[in-house]
Amino acid sequence: LSCVAIPLFGVGFSLCMSCILSNLLQILLGFIFDVNVPSWIKKFNQPAVVVLTTSGIQLVVSLSWLIVVPPNPTEEIKNTTILYQCEMNKESQKFFIATITYISLLGFI
Repeated sequence: LSCVAIPLFGVGFSLCMSCILSNLLQILLGFIFDVNVPSWIKKFNQPAVVVLTTSGIQLVVSLSWLIVVPPNPTEEIKNTTILYQCEMNKESQKFFIATITYISLLGFI
């Protein structure tokens, strides 16, 4: 379970950021006083569409990470405790970088 924490964190965080972004989009469009707002903006101003689209991208990245390169814990025995570590190979690092990049993009928007 501990090795799946990073992909699950990515999905949870992107879901949270998606909800905030959809709320901000509604507030932004509420303050636009122009009656002639383009129709594509009105269609995109549905909170469910915004949340599903933006968090769905992160869900695809996380699921592909777990399917292509599943994390395997390795046991490291020390004198005092038994530690389980999740090692990342090169493929896993690429998915980790993609997750962090997408989360950063959502944070900057």
